[in-house]
Amino acid sequence: MQSLWLCNFTNRAMIWRNLRAQRRQRLVGGGDGDNHRAGVPREWQVYGKLFVPQKPHILPKVMKIIETIHCRGHKNVMALHKSTFEITKETELSPNGDCIIAIGADKGAADLSPAFREALNIPGTILTTVLDCGGVTATVLSKGCSGITLAHETDLVWRHSTFLCPRTIAVCSGHTACQLPRELIEKLRNGEEMTVTLQAESP
Repeated sequence: MQSLWLCNFTNRAMIWRNLRAQRRQRLVGGGDGDNHRAGVPREWQVYGKLFVPQKPHILPKVMKIIETIHCRGHKNVMALHKSTFEITKETELSPNGDCIIAIGADKGAADLSPAFREALNIPGTILTTVLDCGGVTATVLSKGCSGITLAHETDLVWRHSTFLCPRTIAVCSGHTACQLPRELIEKLRNGEEMTVTLQAESP
């Protein structure tokens, strides 16, 4: 009698194990040894339930283009203009040019590379301008925008406004001529050399 009871218990246990195994195979989609559900890798399956990993966050690529301009100051540099500042390839400066901070530049707007000019024509581009003269530096942030052509042969103008013309290199400038450090302007009034580094970052 005891042997019959053990036999029945063993059979029932085996039946339950087989049923559980069959149920697991149906959940995972298996039976083929790979435990794949419609080609889903084993590591994506947790206890028979489909687990889809999150896609990694991919940062957008940012294009950076750098240009360098060499120029010099002049005794008539006033730097009093309230809405712009300018650098020019011209070699003479009258006291009336109160927006011009440097002359004799080796590049005008049209001399900048096509890639740089194209970048500044993209809305959202940030232009970082570093003015370095005699150990004094000033950093100016401004923006590119659609419509900037940079077609002028001699001049480059940074504007606080959004006015556009062939001389405009950037708009919404954080500095105008009258807001630049006076120590920098004094060195330019003495005719010292200045290096202008332009970095355009476009989305």
